[in-house]
Amino acid sequence: MKIKMITRQLGASDGIHVLNYVAGCEYEVSDKLAKVFITNGWAAEVKAEVKPVEKLVEKVETQKPVFGDNNYANELKKGARR
Repeated sequence: MKIKMITRQLGASDGIHVLNYVAGCEYEVSDKLAKVFITNGWAAEVKAEVKPVEKLVEKVETQKPVFGDNNYANELKKGARR
């Protein structure tokens, strides 16, 4: 869970390594440690930001069919002869 520290505290998110959690900084910690910090008023939960997704519009252009473009067809034939 992501939290923002309100006061400086020591804690071990993994239950082994004790870290210094600095006031004003955000941390990703275990749910258990987050609950302890939040319950005691030492931290606040950071809500995930949800950004609006832009609607993508596909542009379709009219293209000449290959068989109708003599120059392109001729180039293909030349390439096949090489």
